[in-house]
Amino acid sequence: MSASGEHIDYQALYQASELRNNQLAEQVQQLQHQLHQIAKMLGGFHQERFTPASANPSQLALEITPAAAPASSSLVQAKKIT
Repeated sequence: MSASGEHIDYQALYQASELRNNQLAEQVQQLQHQLHQIAKMLGGFHQERFTPASANPSQLALEITPAAAPASSSLVQAKKIT
């Protein structure tokens, strides 16, 4: 008891704190569920990236060959044009 003679209802304080604790625990569960859903959505984006398959027999080849690289010249072989 306090010096002024007030009576503190500890049972009511305990029940109020228990109620608040339960509300916060429920909110934590909801937020964890939302976080899990968002992580699952983001993970889906990473898993859905295009990965080229190995040689697909039904796909035709383009038969493109790269052009020959120009012959390199050195300064010794270069001629001065006058």
